[in-house]
Amino acid sequence: MMSMAAHKAGLGIGILAHNEAARIPILVDSLFKQSLFRDGSAPSIHIACIPNGCTDETAAVASRCLAEAVGRLGTSNVTWSVEELGAAGKANAWNHCVHESLAGCDYLCFLDADIVFASDDTIASALALLLEDPRVCVATDRPLKQAMATGWLATMSRYFSNATPAGPTEICGQFYCARASVLRSIWLPPGLPVEDGFLRAMVITNEFRAPEDPHRIARAEHASHFFEPKTRPNELWRHKKRLMIGTTLNHLLFRHLWKNAGTEGAGKLLHEHLQQDPAWLASYLSQQSKGRAWVVPMGHVLRRLTDLRGTPLPEAARRAPAALAATAIDLIAAVSANREIKRSLGLGYW
Repeated sequence: MMSMAAHKAGLGIGILAHNEAARIPILVDSLFKQSLFRDGSAPSIHIACIPNGCTDETAAVASRCLAEAVGRLGTSNVTWSVEELGAAGKANAWNHCVHESLAGCDYLCFLDADIVFASDDTIASALALLLEDPRVCVATDRPLKQAMATGWLATMSRYFSNATPAGPTEICGQFYCARASVLRSIWLPPGLPVEDGFLRAMVITNEFRAPEDPHRIARAEHASHFFEPKTRPNELWRHKKRLMIGTTLNHLLFRHLWKNAGTEGAGKLLHEHLQQDPAWLASYLSQQSKGRAWVVPMGHVLRRLTDLRGTPLPEAARRAPAALAATAIDLIAAVSANREIKRSLGLGYW
């Protein structure tokens, strides 16, 4: 296991892992099949695995797998480190990776520890998109469900999980590449569910300094990965509720960032808040929700119905039953999420 220090490289690859000892070997095997590692002209690469709050052998297994994989390459162009954090949380691991482990890298690529690449060109294609188009700040791929239940479980998964982003301007935290200069001014608020939505907003608004520009995020061609979808009813429900909580907390936080980001941007503002008071986010959210019986944004709850506006009548009639069913589920999830936020603010809900 290598020491915690900033590593300089053209590309930094961050693997964020929580109790993934069983899956890390599969990910590392898939990672080193990427064409980027076979290309002699590829940039120098540093791989940082950040186990966080683990109660299994994730760190030890990752160290062994990375040492073996890098050793087989027989090149000094690829280095690695495993930097274990005691505190659990994806935001905590992400902040450490961006601002410490990979602080010397020009481009950053983030992987969840439980994915498998569907294309050997995924990382190379994402990196090429960033190099070719200066407007693009974050390059994503296409998430593919590895297995899908049939019958009523398939229907529940579609309505509940929303696990696959709807379009190329979404960020799926399972995999993306980005310009380090963009991410380096951002800190993810610890405990905030749906970090992907927060990061997306920070990117497309230039840290709440400009109107939304979806072109700052783009999907690379020939880039995809597999993930295991949630299919158990209790998992689907908790995921749906978590998304509703995260969307609501982001909605409350974004109002503050739009109002106060100024010319220096929301990243600096939020970092200063959290440095001065680590409990600032909880205090702010408590203040915003105090005295309000309902905090979940209804525009989000009813979005499937409002999306039908302007749709030709035959098409709207065809889609209406599914939209009504999905909205009913969203409304139930919203009631549960609203209760959770009023009870505990919803921070750290998983």
